[in-house]
Amino acid sequence: MTLANLRNPLRDDTDLFRTAHASAGGSNIAWGEDGSIDLSASTIERLADEAMSAKGLQRVYGASRVDL
Repeated sequence: MTLANLRNPLRDDTDLFRTAHASAGGSNIAWGEDGSIDLSASTIERLADEAMSAKGLQRVYGASRVDL
């Protein structure tokens, strides 16, 4: 499964996104009644790190006036 296969349904379907729940004893986050999308917390963190550059973080935090 590719990142787009995971991201697109969650981005495009707010009802699906709202089904987020803990799975695998709390170490994963799953979406969908059947947990059809299931990611470990470490995978979500890694994907976020890859998706957001340092400059991007500066723009986000700068826009919200939060000091790093």
